[in-house]
Amino acid sequence: MARIVIGIFILIFGVSLLFEQLGINRVLGFDFSTLVSMYWPLLLIAIGVTSFSKGKTNIGMILSFAGVLFLASTVLDIDAWATLWPIFIIALGIMILFKKPTPVAKINNQISNDTIDVTAIFLGSEEKVTSTSFRGGSVTALFGGATVDLREVFIAPQGGILTVTSIFGGVEIIVSERFRVVVKGEGAFGGWENHFTTLSDPNAPTLTITGTAIFGGVEVKN
Repeated sequence: MARIVIGIFILIFGVSLLFEQLGINRVLGFDFSTLVSMYWPLLLIAIGVTSFSKGKTNIGMILSFAGVLFLASTVLDIDAWATLWPIFIIALGIMILFKKPTPVAKINNQISNDTIDVTAIFLGSEEKVTSTSFRGGSVTALFGGATVDLREVFIAPQGGILTVTSIFGGVEIIVSERFRVVVKGEGAFGGWENHFTTLSDPNAPTLTITGTAIFGGVEVKN
Protein backbone atom coordinates (compact mmCIF):
# COMPACT_ATOMS: atom_id res chain seq x y z
CA MET A 1 0.00 0.00 0.00
CA ALA A 2 2.78 2.41 0.95
CA ARG A 3 4.61 1.69 -2.31
CA ILE A 4 1.44 2.51 -4.27
CA VAL A 5 0.98 5.83 -2.43
CA ILE A 6 4.61 6.80 -3.06
CA GLY A 7 4.33 5.88 -6.73
CA ILE A 8 1.08 7.82 -7.21
CA PHE A 9 2.50 10.86 -5.43
CA ILE A 10 5.64 10.92 -7.56
CA LEU A 11 3.52 10.48 -10.69
CA ILE A 12 1.21 13.36 -9.77
CA PHE A 13 4.18 15.54 -8.82
CA GLY A 14 5.83 14.88 -12.18
CA VAL A 15 2.61 15.59 -14.07
CA SER A 16 2.09 18.85 -12.16
CA LEU A 17 5.62 19.99 -13.03
CA LEU A 18 5.02 19.14 -16.69
CA PHE A 19 1.71 21.02 -16.79
CA GLU A 20 3.32 24.01 -15.06
CA GLN A 21 6.03 24.15 -17.72
CA LEU A 22 3.38 23.91 -20.45
CA GLY A 23 1.28 26.65 -18.86
CA ILE A 24 -1.65 24.32 -18.18
CA ASN A 25 -3.36 25.12 -14.87
CA ARG A 26 -6.26 22.68 -14.82
CA VAL A 27 -6.99 19.37 -16.53
CA LEU A 28 -10.39 17.68 -16.20
CA GLY A 29 -11.17 20.00 -13.31
CA PHE A 30 -8.06 19.03 -11.31
CA ASP A 31 -5.41 21.52 -10.23
CA PHE A 32 -2.42 19.19 -9.81
CA SER A 33 -0.21 21.85 -8.21
CA THR A 34 -2.80 22.45 -5.50
CA LEU A 35 -3.18 18.71 -4.91
CA VAL A 36 0.58 18.29 -4.46
CA SER A 37 0.89 21.32 -2.15
CA MET A 38 -1.94 20.04 0.05
CA TYR A 39 -1.33 16.31 0.12
CA TRP A 40 2.47 15.98 -0.01
CA PRO A 41 2.48 14.79 3.67
CA LEU A 42 0.97 11.52 2.40
CA LEU A 43 4.48 10.72 1.17
CA LEU A 44 5.83 10.98 4.73
CA ILE A 45 3.02 8.78 5.99
CA ALA A 46 3.69 6.18 3.30
CA ILE A 47 7.42 6.08 4.06
CA GLY A 48 6.64 5.85 7.77
CA VAL A 49 4.26 2.93 7.26
CA THR A 50 6.86 1.19 5.10
CA SER A 51 9.56 1.68 7.75
CA PHE A 52 7.19 0.43 10.45
CA SER A 53 6.38 -2.71 8.44
CA LYS A 54 10.11 -3.43 8.06
CA GLY A 55 10.64 -3.39 11.81
CA LYS A 56 12.00 0.16 12.07
CA THR A 57 9.37 1.09 14.63
CA ASN A 58 10.79 4.36 15.93
CA ILE A 59 11.52 6.04 12.61
CA GLY A 60 8.23 4.69 11.23
CA MET A 61 6.22 6.23 14.04
CA ILE A 62 8.05 9.56 13.78
CA LEU A 63 7.55 9.89 10.02
CA SER A 64 3.93 8.76 10.17
CA PHE A 65 3.14 11.16 13.00
CA ALA A 66 4.89 14.04 11.24
CA GLY A 67 2.99 13.25 8.04
CA VAL A 68 -0.37 13.28 9.83
CA LEU A 69 0.51 16.56 11.53
CA PHE A 70 1.61 18.27 8.31
CA LEU A 71 -1.44 16.91 6.49
CA ALA A 72 -3.65 18.44 9.16
CA SER A 73 -1.79 21.73 8.79
CA THR A 74 -2.43 21.91 5.04
CA VAL A 75 -6.04 20.72 5.16
CA LEU A 76 -7.20 22.30 8.45
CA ASP A 77 -4.86 25.33 8.40
CA ILE A 78 -2.98 24.35 11.58
CA ASP A 79 0.53 25.63 12.32
CA ALA A 80 2.38 22.30 12.20
CA TRP A 81 5.75 23.63 13.38
CA ALA A 82 4.23 25.38 16.40
CA THR A 83 2.40 22.17 17.33
CA LEU A 84 5.20 19.70 16.62
CA TRP A 85 7.73 20.83 19.23
CA PRO A 86 5.40 20.71 22.28
CA ILE A 87 4.12 17.28 21.23
CA PHE A 88 7.70 16.04 20.76
CA ILE A 89 8.64 17.22 24.27
CA ILE A 90 5.50 15.61 25.74
CA ALA A 91 6.26 12.33 23.97
CA LEU A 92 9.87 12.43 25.18
CA GLY A 93 8.69 12.96 28.75
CA ILE A 94 6.29 10.02 28.49
CA MET A 95 9.07 7.80 27.11
CA ILE A 96 11.34 8.70 30.04
CA LEU A 97 8.60 8.20 32.64
CA PHE A 98 7.42 4.82 31.40
CA LYS A 99 10.77 3.43 30.27
CA LYS A 100 11.61 0.22 32.10
CA PRO A 101 14.38 0.78 34.69
CA THR A 102 17.24 -0.85 32.77
CA PRO A 103 19.66 2.05 32.22
CA VAL A 104 22.73 -0.19 32.29
CA ALA A 105 21.39 -2.71 29.83
CA LYS A 106 23.74 -3.55 27.01
CA ILE A 107 23.41 -5.47 23.80
CA ASN A 108 26.53 -7.28 22.64
CA ASN A 109 26.61 -8.66 19.14
CA GLN A 110 29.08 -9.96 16.60
CA ILE A 111 28.13 -9.02 13.06
CA SER A 112 29.50 -10.58 9.89
CA ASN A 113 27.21 -8.72 7.48
CA ASP A 114 28.71 -6.36 4.91
CA THR A 115 26.39 -3.56 6.10
CA ILE A 116 25.20 -2.73 9.61
CA ASP A 117 22.19 -0.98 11.13
CA VAL A 118 22.90 -0.29 14.80
CA THR A 119 20.38 1.55 17.00
CA ALA A 120 20.80 2.34 20.70
CA ILE A 121 17.83 4.09 22.34
CA PHE A 122 17.97 4.48 26.12
CA LEU A 123 20.50 1.64 26.33
CA GLY A 124 24.04 0.64 25.42
CA SER A 125 25.05 -1.36 22.38
CA GLU A 126 28.42 -2.97 21.66
CA GLU A 127 28.91 -4.41 18.20
CA LYS A 128 31.93 -6.23 16.79
CA VAL A 129 31.97 -6.41 13.00
CA THR A 130 33.93 -9.12 11.19
CA SER A 131 32.88 -8.55 7.57
CA THR A 132 35.43 -9.33 4.86
CA SER A 133 33.83 -6.84 2.45
CA PHE A 134 32.44 -4.06 4.64
CA ARG A 135 30.38 -1.43 2.83
CA GLY A 136 29.19 0.67 5.78
CA GLY A 137 25.71 1.26 7.15
CA SER A 138 24.25 3.36 9.93
CA VAL A 139 24.74 3.84 13.66
CA THR A 140 22.17 5.77 15.73
CA ALA A 141 22.34 6.64 19.43
CA LEU A 142 19.38 8.42 21.05
CA PHE A 143 19.79 8.93 24.79
CA GLY A 144 22.09 5.91 24.70
CA GLY A 145 25.55 4.76 23.74
CA ALA A 146 26.90 2.63 20.90
CA THR A 147 30.34 1.15 20.35
CA VAL A 148 31.18 -0.35 16.96
CA ASP A 149 34.43 -2.29 16.66
CA LEU A 150 35.68 -2.38 13.06
CA ARG A 151 39.23 -3.55 13.75
CA GLU A 152 38.70 -6.95 12.13
CA VAL A 153 36.85 -5.84 9.00
CA PHE A 154 38.15 -5.58 5.46
CA ILE A 155 36.72 -2.69 3.48
CA ALA A 156 35.05 -3.48 0.14
CA PRO A 157 37.19 -2.48 -2.89
CA GLN A 158 34.71 0.27 -3.80
CA GLY A 159 34.88 1.64 -0.25
CA GLY A 160 32.26 2.04 2.43
CA ILE A 161 30.14 4.79 3.98
CA LEU A 162 29.12 4.70 7.64
CA THR A 163 26.49 7.26 8.70
CA VAL A 164 26.46 8.11 12.40
CA THR A 165 23.70 9.98 14.24
CA SER A 166 24.13 10.87 17.90
CA ILE A 167 21.30 12.74 19.66
CA PHE A 168 21.80 13.20 23.40
CA GLY A 169 24.00 10.12 23.22
CA GLY A 170 27.48 8.89 22.45
CA VAL A 171 28.97 6.80 19.66
CA GLU A 172 32.43 5.22 19.61
CA ILE A 173 33.82 3.86 16.34
CA ILE A 174 36.99 1.78 16.61
CA VAL A 175 38.84 1.51 13.30
CA SER A 176 41.87 -0.38 12.04
CA GLU A 177 45.12 0.99 10.66
CA ARG A 178 44.80 -1.47 7.76
CA PHE A 179 42.41 0.74 5.78
CA ARG A 180 41.97 4.43 5.02
CA VAL A 181 39.49 6.43 7.10
CA VAL A 182 37.92 9.77 6.20
CA VAL A 183 35.67 11.58 8.71
CA LYS A 184 33.13 14.17 7.52
CA GLY A 185 30.92 14.59 10.58
CA GLU A 186 29.02 17.69 11.62
CA GLY A 187 28.00 18.83 15.09
CA ALA A 188 25.17 20.95 16.45
CA PHE A 189 25.73 21.51 20.18
CA GLY A 190 27.73 18.30 19.94
CA GLY A 191 31.15 17.28 18.77
CA TRP A 192 33.37 14.82 16.93
CA GLU A 193 36.72 13.57 18.20
CA ASN A 194 39.24 11.93 15.89
CA HIS A 195 41.92 9.88 17.65
CA PHE A 196 43.14 7.54 14.96
CA THR A 197 45.95 6.97 12.49
CA THR A 198 45.12 5.83 8.99
CA LEU A 199 46.70 4.81 5.71
CA SER A 200 47.85 7.73 3.59
CA ASP A 201 47.51 5.81 0.32
CA PRO A 202 44.58 7.43 -1.57
CA ASN A 203 44.12 4.22 -3.57
CA ALA A 204 43.56 2.07 -0.50
CA PRO A 205 40.01 0.94 0.35
CA THR A 206 38.41 3.87 2.16
CA LEU A 207 35.81 4.00 4.89
CA THR A 208 34.04 7.37 4.98
CA ILE A 209 32.38 8.16 8.30
CA THR A 210 29.78 10.89 8.11
CA GLY A 211 26.78 12.05 10.12
CA THR A 212 25.60 14.46 12.80
CA ALA A 213 26.03 14.89 16.54
CA ILE A 214 23.25 16.89 18.21
CA PHE A 215 23.80 17.42 21.94
CA GLY A 216 25.92 14.29 21.70
CA GLY A 217 29.37 13.08 20.80
CA VAL A 218 31.10 10.81 18.31
CA GLU A 219 34.64 9.47 18.75
CA VAL A 220 36.61 7.71 16.04
CA LYS A 221 39.74 5.97 17.28
CA ASN A 222 42.12 3.04 16.76
